[in-house]
Amino acid sequence: MSVEEDKQQEMLNEHARQLGEHFDSVQIFASRHESGIHGATLNFAAGEGNFYAAVGQVRLWLVMREEEARVDVRQRRAAEQNEEEE
Repeated sequence: MSVEEDKQQEMLNEHARQLGEHFDSVQIFASRHESGIHGATLNFAAGEGNFYAAVGQVRLWLVMREEEARVDVRQRRAAEQNEEEE
């Protein structure tokens, strides 16, 4: 990691620690596109607290986002079909 990346990781770690004083589980995920490294995306993560609670929360978040995407696609298709029928 570069010095800048180390600073960013430590910032996430510090915020996770602070939030962890108030919550059972904290997970922070962050990414940054770095155009100078062949278009690479840098990924960062920090966490505190109950591991199993974090895993469950991440799974729930992912399932909810996937379902939201499915609902959005269904709604767009229905709207397109309504436009074609008119």
